[in-house]
Amino acid sequence: MATSSTKVLKVTCAHTLYVGLGFAVLFPANSSAETFQQSLTLPLSIEYETNPRLLTNNEKSVRRTILKPDYSLMLTQGNDQFSADFSLNIERSSNQSASEEREDPNLVLAWTRSYERGEFGITANFSEQSTRISEFDDTGLVSADNTRQTRSIGGHWNTALSERYNFALNADVTKVEFDSQTGSLNDYDNKSINARLGYSVNEQIESYAQISLSRFEPATSSKTNFRSLDLGAAWAISEQFNIDGNIGINKTSGSSSESGWQAMLNAEYMTARTRTNIGLSRSRSPSGAGIINESNQLSAGWTYNLSEKENLGLDFNYRENLTSNQSDTVLLSANYTRALAQDWDFKLSAAHRNRDDENSNVSSNILTATIIYKLPDF
Repeated sequence: MATSSTKVLKVTCAHTLYVGLGFAVLFPANSSAETFQQSLTLPLSIEYETNPRLLTNNEKSVRRTILKPDYSLMLTQGNDQFSADFSLNIERSSNQSASEEREDPNLVLAWTRSYERGEFGITANFSEQSTRISEFDDTGLVSADNTRQTRSIGGHWNTALSERYNFALNADVTKVEFDSQTGSLNDYDNKSINARLGYSVNEQIESYAQISLSRFEPATSSKTNFRSLDLGAAWAISEQFNIDGNIGINKTSGSSSESGWQAMLNAEYMTARTRTNIGLSRSRSPSGAGIINESNQLSAGWTYNLSEKENLGLDFNYRENLTSNQSDTVLLSANYTRALAQDWDFKLSAAHRNRDDENSNVSSNILTATIIYKLPDF
Protein backbone atom coordinates (compact mmCIF):
# COMPACT_ATOMS: atom_id res chain seq x y z
CA MET A 1 0.00 0.00 0.00
CA ALA A 2 2.85 2.39 0.80
CA THR A 3 4.39 2.06 -2.66
CA SER A 4 1.03 2.62 -4.35
CA SER A 5 0.34 5.64 -2.12
CA THR A 6 3.67 7.24 -3.02
CA LYS A 7 3.04 6.81 -6.75
CA VAL A 8 -0.48 8.22 -6.53
CA LEU A 9 0.74 11.13 -4.41
CA LYS A 10 3.33 12.05 -7.04
CA VAL A 11 0.83 11.78 -9.91
CA THR A 12 -1.77 13.89 -8.06
CA CYS A 13 0.81 16.61 -7.31
CA ALA A 14 2.12 16.67 -10.86
CA HIS A 15 -1.30 16.76 -12.54
CA THR A 16 -2.62 19.57 -10.36
CA LEU A 17 0.50 21.69 -10.71
CA TYR A 18 0.51 21.21 -14.49
CA VAL A 19 -3.14 22.26 -14.73
CA GLY A 20 -2.61 25.32 -12.54
CA LEU A 21 0.54 26.40 -14.36
CA GLY A 22 -1.16 25.83 -17.71
CA PHE A 23 -4.03 28.17 -16.83
CA ALA A 24 -1.61 30.73 -15.41
CA VAL A 25 0.32 30.77 -18.72
CA LEU A 26 -2.79 30.86 -20.92
CA PHE A 27 -4.53 33.54 -18.85
CA PRO A 28 -1.82 35.72 -17.28
CA ALA A 29 -2.87 37.92 -14.36
CA ASN A 30 -3.15 41.68 -14.78
CA SER A 31 -1.08 42.43 -11.72
CA SER A 32 2.40 41.25 -10.76
CA ALA A 33 1.93 41.70 -7.02
CA GLU A 34 3.06 38.59 -5.16
CA THR A 35 2.68 37.36 -1.58
CA PHE A 36 3.87 34.12 -0.04
CA GLN A 37 2.74 32.59 3.26
CA GLN A 38 3.56 29.30 4.94
CA SER A 39 2.80 27.70 8.29
CA LEU A 40 3.67 24.54 10.22
CA THR A 41 1.77 22.81 13.02
CA LEU A 42 3.16 19.89 15.07
CA PRO A 43 0.58 18.28 17.38
CA LEU A 44 1.69 15.35 19.55
CA SER A 45 -1.07 13.32 21.24
CA ILE A 46 -1.36 10.54 23.78
CA GLU A 47 -4.70 8.75 23.37
CA TYR A 48 -6.56 5.95 25.14
CA GLU A 49 -9.60 4.20 23.63
CA THR A 50 -11.64 1.46 25.28
CA ASN A 51 -13.09 -0.37 22.24
CA PRO A 52 -11.79 0.99 18.90
CA ARG A 53 -13.30 -1.81 16.75
CA LEU A 54 -16.71 -1.54 18.48
CA LEU A 55 -16.75 -5.24 19.32
CA THR A 56 -19.70 -6.77 21.18
CA ASN A 57 -17.43 -9.14 23.11
CA ASN A 58 -13.69 -9.60 23.70
CA GLU A 59 -13.27 -5.84 23.73
CA LYS A 60 -9.69 -4.67 23.33
CA SER A 61 -8.49 -1.28 24.53
CA VAL A 62 -5.51 0.57 23.10
CA ARG A 63 -3.08 3.39 23.84
CA ARG A 64 -1.85 5.44 20.90
CA THR A 65 0.91 7.96 20.39
CA ILE A 66 0.00 10.24 17.48
CA LEU A 67 2.17 12.79 15.67
CA LYS A 68 0.45 14.77 12.90
CA PRO A 69 2.69 17.41 11.27
CA ASP A 70 0.76 19.79 8.98
CA TYR A 71 2.47 22.14 6.52
CA SER A 72 0.56 24.68 4.41
CA LEU A 73 1.59 27.36 1.95
CA MET A 74 -0.17 29.99 -0.11
CA LEU A 75 1.14 31.97 -3.06
CA THR A 76 -0.85 34.92 -4.38
CA GLN A 77 0.24 36.47 -7.66
CA GLY A 78 -2.08 39.04 -9.18
CA ASN A 79 -5.48 37.39 -9.66
CA ASP A 80 -4.12 33.87 -9.10
CA GLN A 81 -3.86 32.07 -5.79
CA PHE A 82 -2.04 28.74 -5.38
CA SER A 83 -2.27 26.79 -2.12
CA ALA A 84 -1.08 23.46 -0.78
CA ASP A 85 -1.62 21.63 2.48
CA PHE A 86 0.14 18.41 3.45
CA SER A 87 -0.27 16.47 6.68
CA LEU A 88 0.86 13.04 7.81
CA ASN A 89 -0.96 11.17 10.57
CA ILE A 90 1.61 8.92 12.31
CA GLU A 91 0.16 6.52 14.89
CA ARG A 92 1.92 4.05 17.17
CA SER A 93 -0.26 1.54 18.96
CA SER A 94 0.05 -0.55 22.13
CA ASN A 95 -2.26 -3.22 20.62
CA GLN A 96 -2.08 -3.65 16.85
CA SER A 97 -4.86 -6.25 16.79
CA ALA A 98 -7.22 -3.48 17.96
CA SER A 99 -5.63 -0.46 16.26
CA GLU A 100 -2.89 -0.70 13.64
CA GLU A 101 0.18 1.49 13.46
CA ARG A 102 -0.40 4.00 10.69
CA GLU A 103 1.20 6.60 8.42
CA ASP A 104 -1.73 8.27 6.66
CA PRO A 105 -0.99 11.17 4.28
CA ASN A 106 -3.38 13.95 3.27
CA LEU A 107 -2.54 16.33 0.43
CA VAL A 108 -4.70 19.16 -0.92
CA LEU A 109 -3.61 21.30 -3.87
CA ALA A 110 -5.68 24.21 -5.14
CA TRP A 111 -5.55 27.01 -7.70
CA THR A 112 -8.06 29.88 -7.92
CA ARG A 113 -8.35 32.68 -10.50
CA SER A 114 -10.39 35.70 -9.41
CA TYR A 115 -11.98 38.16 -11.78
CA GLU A 116 -14.30 41.13 -11.49
CA ARG A 117 -17.56 39.20 -11.17
CA GLY A 118 -16.43 35.91 -9.60
CA GLU A 119 -13.79 33.19 -9.63
CA PHE A 120 -12.75 29.88 -11.17
CA GLY A 121 -10.74 27.18 -9.41
CA ILE A 122 -9.43 23.62 -9.38
CA THR A 123 -8.77 21.47 -6.30
CA ALA A 124 -7.11 18.04 -6.06
CA ASN A 125 -6.93 15.81 -3.01
CA PHE A 126 -5.23 12.58 -2.00
CA SER A 127 -5.77 11.05 1.42
CA GLU A 128 -5.64 7.85 3.43
CA GLN A 129 -7.68 7.20 6.55
CA SER A 130 -8.49 4.35 8.89
CA THR A 131 -11.79 2.60 8.06
CA ARG A 132 -12.35 2.64 11.82
CA ILE A 133 -13.02 6.39 11.44
CA SER A 134 -14.20 6.85 7.83
CA GLU A 135 -16.84 4.11 7.79
CA PHE A 136 -18.23 4.97 11.23
CA ASP A 137 -18.85 8.47 9.85
CA ASP A 138 -20.29 7.28 6.50
CA THR A 139 -22.28 4.12 7.19
CA GLY A 140 -21.76 2.96 10.79
CA LEU A 141 -19.81 -0.08 9.55
CA VAL A 142 -16.73 -0.72 11.71
CA SER A 143 -15.18 -4.16 11.35
CA ALA A 144 -11.42 -3.61 11.32
CA ASP A 145 -8.74 -0.94 11.34
CA ASN A 146 -7.89 -1.03 7.63
CA THR A 147 -7.24 1.73 5.09
CA ARG A 148 -9.48 3.82 2.86
CA GLN A 149 -7.70 5.73 0.07
CA THR A 150 -9.44 8.67 -1.57
CA ARG A 151 -8.42 10.59 -4.69
CA SER A 152 -10.43 13.47 -6.10
CA ILE A 153 -10.18 16.38 -8.48
CA GLY A 154 -12.82 19.05 -8.85
CA GLY A 155 -13.49 22.45 -10.31
CA HIS A 156 -15.75 25.35 -9.39
CA TRP A 157 -16.93 28.48 -11.17
CA ASN A 158 -19.12 31.20 -9.72
CA THR A 159 -20.12 34.50 -11.23
CA ALA A 160 -22.45 37.45 -10.62
CA LEU A 161 -24.95 37.59 -13.48
CA SER A 162 -26.40 40.91 -12.31
CA GLU A 163 -26.81 42.89 -9.12
CA ARG A 164 -29.32 40.32 -7.82
CA TYR A 165 -28.58 37.06 -9.65
CA ASN A 166 -25.53 34.81 -9.20
CA PHE A 167 -24.62 31.43 -10.65
CA ALA A 168 -22.29 28.66 -9.41
CA LEU A 169 -21.15 25.45 -11.08
CA ASN A 170 -19.23 22.64 -9.32
CA ALA A 171 -17.92 19.36 -10.76
CA ASP A 172 -16.02 16.58 -9.00
CA VAL A 173 -14.54 13.16 -9.76
CA THR A 174 -13.76 10.92 -6.77
CA LYS A 175 -12.15 7.48 -6.57
CA VAL A 176 -12.26 5.50 -3.32
CA GLU A 177 -10.28 2.29 -2.75
CA PHE A 178 -9.99 0.00 0.27
CA ASP A 179 -7.01 -2.22 1.04
CA SER A 180 -7.22 -5.94 0.31
CA GLN A 181 -7.93 -6.81 3.95
CA THR A 182 -11.25 -4.91 3.93
CA GLY A 183 -13.52 -7.65 2.58
CA SER A 184 -16.89 -6.11 3.48
CA LEU A 185 -16.21 -2.78 1.73
CA ASN A 186 -16.20 -2.07 -2.01
CA ASP A 187 -14.12 0.30 -4.12
CA TYR A 188 -16.11 2.90 -6.05
CA ASP A 189 -15.93 5.90 -8.37
CA ASN A 190 -18.31 8.85 -8.13
CA LYS A 191 -18.72 11.64 -10.70
CA SER A 192 -20.92 14.61 -9.84
CA ILE A 193 -21.94 18.05 -11.11
CA ASN A 194 -24.00 20.70 -9.33
CA ALA A 195 -25.50 23.95 -10.69
CA ARG A 196 -26.91 26.66 -8.40
CA LEU A 197 -28.79 29.86 -9.26
CA GLY A 198 -29.17 32.43 -6.48
CA TYR A 199 -31.36 35.51 -6.21
CA SER A 200 -30.76 38.27 -3.62
CA VAL A 201 -34.18 39.30 -2.32
CA ASN A 202 -32.54 41.99 -0.18
CA GLU A 203 -29.33 42.49 1.80
CA GLN A 204 -30.36 39.79 4.30
CA ILE A 205 -32.14 37.10 2.26
CA GLU A 206 -30.99 35.05 -0.73
CA SER A 207 -33.19 32.40 -2.35
CA TYR A 208 -31.70 29.70 -4.57
CA ALA A 209 -32.42 26.65 -6.71
CA GLN A 210 -29.90 23.90 -7.37
CA ILE A 211 -29.72 20.80 -9.56
CA SER A 212 -27.31 17.91 -8.91
CA LEU A 213 -26.38 14.96 -11.14
CA SER A 214 -24.04 12.12 -10.17
CA ARG A 215 -22.98 8.67 -11.31
CA PHE A 216 -22.02 6.10 -8.66
CA GLU A 217 -19.87 3.23 -9.97
CA PRO A 218 -19.11 0.53 -7.35
CA ALA A 219 -16.53 -2.10 -8.31
CA THR A 220 -18.73 -5.10 -7.45
CA SER A 221 -22.23 -4.04 -8.58
CA SER A 222 -24.09 -2.07 -11.25
CA LYS A 223 -23.84 1.66 -11.78
CA THR A 224 -26.42 4.04 -10.28
CA ASN A 225 -27.41 7.47 -11.59
CA PHE A 226 -28.62 10.07 -9.09
CA ARG A 227 -30.56 13.28 -9.78
CA SER A 228 -31.87 15.89 -7.34
CA LEU A 229 -33.54 19.31 -7.32
CA ASP A 230 -33.58 21.63 -4.29
CA LEU A 231 -35.17 24.98 -3.48
CA GLY A 232 -33.86 26.95 -0.51
CA ALA A 233 -33.03 30.25 1.12
CA ALA A 234 -30.30 31.77 3.32
CA TRP A 235 -31.31 34.45 5.81
CA ALA A 236 -28.91 36.66 7.77
CA ILE A 237 -31.34 37.62 10.53
CA SER A 238 -28.72 39.75 12.28
CA GLU A 239 -24.94 40.04 12.55
CA GLN A 240 -25.05 37.27 15.17
CA PHE A 241 -27.74 34.93 13.82
CA ASN A 242 -28.14 33.31 10.39
CA ILE A 243 -29.98 30.30 8.97
CA ASP A 244 -29.82 28.34 5.70
CA GLY A 245 -32.30 25.69 4.58
CA ASN A 246 -33.52 23.82 1.52
CA ILE A 247 -35.84 20.98 0.55
CA GLY A 248 -36.07 18.94 -2.62
CA ILE A 249 -36.66 15.68 -4.43
CA ASN A 250 -34.25 13.02 -5.71
CA LYS A 251 -34.37 9.97 -7.96
CA THR A 252 -32.02 7.06 -8.65
CA SER A 253 -31.87 4.87 -11.77
CA GLY A 254 -29.68 2.03 -12.95
CA SER A 255 -29.07 -0.75 -10.44
CA SER A 256 -32.08 0.53 -8.49
CA SER A 257 -34.91 2.94 -9.29
CA GLU A 258 -36.20 4.90 -6.32
CA SER A 259 -37.62 8.34 -5.61
CA GLY A 260 -37.22 10.24 -2.37
CA TRP A 261 -36.84 13.59 -0.72
CA GLN A 262 -34.01 15.48 0.91
CA ALA A 263 -33.72 18.52 3.13
CA MET A 264 -31.22 20.57 5.10
CA LEU A 265 -31.44 23.21 7.82
CA ASN A 266 -28.43 24.93 9.42
CA ALA A 267 -28.50 27.68 12.04
CA GLU A 268 -25.62 29.60 13.65
CA TYR A 269 -25.65 32.07 16.52
CA MET A 270 -22.63 34.02 17.79
CA THR A 271 -21.97 36.29 20.73
CA ALA A 272 -18.78 37.97 21.92
CA ARG A 273 -17.70 34.76 23.71
CA THR A 274 -19.79 31.90 22.27
CA ARG A 275 -20.59 30.26 18.96
CA THR A 276 -23.48 27.81 18.58
CA ASN A 277 -24.51 25.87 15.47
CA ILE A 278 -27.21 23.29 14.81
CA GLY A 279 -27.78 21.24 11.66
CA LEU A 280 -30.52 18.88 10.45
CA SER A 281 -30.40 16.96 7.18
CA ARG A 282 -31.81 14.08 5.17
CA SER A 283 -29.51 13.09 2.32
CA ARG A 284 -28.18 10.38 0.04
CA SER A 285 -24.45 9.81 -0.49
CA PRO A 286 -22.13 7.17 -2.05
CA SER A 287 -20.70 4.58 0.35
CA GLY A 288 -18.22 1.73 0.61
CA ALA A 289 -21.17 -0.63 1.18
CA GLY A 290 -21.66 -0.65 -2.60
CA ILE A 291 -24.88 1.41 -2.51
CA ILE A 292 -26.02 5.02 -2.22
CA ASN A 293 -26.75 5.36 1.48
CA GLU A 294 -29.74 7.36 2.71
CA SER A 295 -29.45 8.92 6.15
CA ASN A 296 -30.94 11.39 8.61
CA GLN A 297 -28.49 13.48 10.59
CA LEU A 298 -28.55 15.87 13.54
CA SER A 299 -25.44 17.82 14.52
CA ALA A 300 -24.73 20.52 17.09
CA GLY A 301 -21.65 22.43 18.20
CA TRP A 302 -20.88 24.96 20.92
CA THR A 303 -17.69 26.86 21.78
CA TYR A 304 -17.09 29.22 24.68
CA ASN A 305 -14.09 31.50 25.15
CA LEU A 306 -13.24 31.41 28.84
CA SER A 307 -10.50 33.99 28.31
CA GLU A 308 -8.03 35.13 25.67
CA LYS A 309 -6.04 31.93 26.33
CA GLU A 310 -8.72 29.33 27.13
CA ASN A 311 -11.80 27.93 25.43
CA LEU A 312 -14.25 25.05 25.78
CA GLY A 313 -16.03 23.10 23.04
CA LEU A 314 -18.85 20.57 22.78
CA ASP A 315 -19.89 18.63 19.67
CA PHE A 316 -22.72 16.17 19.05
CA ASN A 317 -23.54 14.15 15.94
CA TYR A 318 -26.37 11.65 15.49
CA ARG A 319 -26.82 9.71 12.24
CA GLU A 320 -29.58 7.29 11.28
CA ASN A 321 -28.47 5.08 8.36
CA LEU A 322 -31.64 4.06 6.54
CA THR A 323 -30.11 1.95 3.74
CA SER A 324 -26.68 0.63 4.69
CA ASN A 325 -26.60 -1.55 7.83
CA GLN A 326 -29.75 0.22 9.16
CA SER A 327 -27.87 1.47 12.19
CA ASP A 328 -27.81 4.55 14.39
CA THR A 329 -24.49 6.15 15.32
CA VAL A 330 -23.70 8.80 17.93
CA LEU A 331 -20.51 10.78 18.43
CA LEU A 332 -20.30 13.08 21.46
CA SER A 333 -17.12 15.00 22.29
CA ALA A 334 -15.87 17.72 24.61
CA ASN A 335 -12.57 19.60 24.57
CA TYR A 336 -10.60 22.18 26.53
CA THR A 337 -7.80 24.22 24.92
CA ARG A 338 -5.28 26.53 26.58
CA ALA A 339 -2.52 28.65 25.05
CA LEU A 340 0.65 27.92 27.05
CA ALA A 341 2.92 30.35 25.19
CA GLN A 342 3.09 32.23 21.92
CA ASP A 343 3.67 29.09 19.83
CA TRP A 344 2.44 26.37 22.22
CA ASP A 345 -1.09 25.10 22.99
CA PHE A 346 -2.44 22.29 25.16
CA LYS A 347 -5.68 20.44 24.37
CA LEU A 348 -7.58 17.86 26.41
CA SER A 349 -10.52 16.08 24.80
CA ALA A 350 -12.93 13.25 25.58
CA ALA A 351 -15.28 11.46 23.17
CA HIS A 352 -17.95 8.78 23.20
CA ARG A 353 -18.85 6.69 20.12
CA ASN A 354 -21.92 4.47 19.93
CA ARG A 355 -23.45 2.24 17.25
CA ASP A 356 -26.90 0.70 17.64
CA ASP A 357 -28.33 -1.80 15.14
CA GLU A 358 -30.74 -4.73 15.20
CA ASN A 359 -28.02 -7.10 16.44
CA SER A 360 -26.05 -5.06 18.97
CA ASN A 361 -25.50 -1.84 20.87
CA VAL A 362 -21.80 -1.11 21.31
CA SER A 363 -19.76 1.91 22.36
CA SER A 364 -16.23 3.18 22.88
CA ASN A 365 -14.75 5.99 24.98
CA ILE A 366 -11.70 8.05 23.99
CA LEU A 367 -9.47 10.33 26.08
CA THR A 368 -6.79 12.42 24.35
CA ALA A 369 -4.13 14.84 25.59
CA THR A 370 -2.35 16.94 22.95
CA ILE A 371 0.55 19.38 23.01
CA ILE A 372 0.69 21.61 19.91
CA TYR A 373 3.63 23.58 18.53
CA LYS A 374 2.77 26.20 15.88
CA LEU A 375 4.79 28.24 13.45
CA PRO A 376 2.04 30.46 11.97
CA ASP A 377 4.25 32.24 9.42
CA PHE A 378 7.93 31.59 8.82
